[in-house]
Amino acid sequence: MMPETFKTRRIVYLSCLGLDIYMLASIAAQLSMATASTFLISVTEAVNDSLASLDGLIMLAAVSLGLVLMILFACEQQEKGYLFEGTTVKKAFFEKNESCGITNIISFAAILLVLQLISMIVLSVVELVLNLSGYTISQSPAMNADYTQSFSLMLYAMLAGPIIEELVFRGFLLKALKPCGRSFAIFVSALMFSLMHADVQQLFFTFCAGLLFAYVAMRYSIKISIVLHIINNALFSELLMYMQEVLSDELFVIIMILLFVLSIIITIFYLLRHKYEISEYLRERRTSTGAYKALFNRWFIAFAAFSVAETFMTVATM
Repeated sequence: MMPETFKTRRIVYLSCLGLDIYMLASIAAQLSMATASTFLISVTEAVNDSLASLDGLIMLAAVSLGLVLMILFACEQQEKGYLFEGTTVKKAFFEKNESCGITNIISFAAILLVLQLISMIVLSVVELVLNLSGYTISQSPAMNADYTQSFSLMLYAMLAGPIIEELVFRGFLLKALKPCGRSFAIFVSALMFSLMHADVQQLFFTFCAGLLFAYVAMRYSIKISIVLHIINNALFSELLMYMQEVLSDELFVIIMILLFVLSIIITIFYLLRHKYEISEYLRERRTSTGAYKALFNRWFIAFAAFSVAETFMTVATM
């Protein structure tokens, strides 16, 4: 019989490799298609609206290619018995466990909004500290991007992006790591989800949101985490930004205060009611021996090094 530590190392190693395949394929496709589109724009002298539309299509096509290659890799490893043992890739991705219910979904959405509030506070402190040294994170390309420039960019940001990211991180990565322990799989998938965004302004929130998405996908269904991810990107990001533009400052502030207060109340109520239940669920399947040690393999280090390097590039001088 195969030793548990060897099996754990192989699962972690292949999981990180699968995520690297997604990232490398997506970046390579995005760079090549962006170069081609820039040349096309220069030749045809197209307007900026066309360029914005192409950007959205390029991002969508690039991450879709990365997803397809990652799924092919997952299927190959499943056939060899290395990943998703005893099931198929599709069943592993879309595994449905407990019923969630609309009350829980509302509670999770409220928690997301509270996390955004906490993230804003943390970022304000980080910005203040960096300003003392002459640096700033206020020029973050991702946070300052205008996804309303074209329909394709909006489609990517509000719908396609969340679905693909959930399939990658809560479908492939989370479910592949599940045999190594629930807490381990949730933590690692959230960590790599956060690193993937490669942006200081998004680092804290994406890690915390990643923990929530992973817990929901593990305990309930990836379909619920997809819904929450879309709610976060479409309602709590783009819609609120649009409201800030069209409403008066006073009215917008009142609405935000009411939303945050209501979300805090719902979050506190949910956590007080379910804290022991959540704790027991996470402890039910212990972390495999050597799981965290196995994380320090060449594929995770390559992924982390690239992501951290990109993240530091979002810190600019004032």
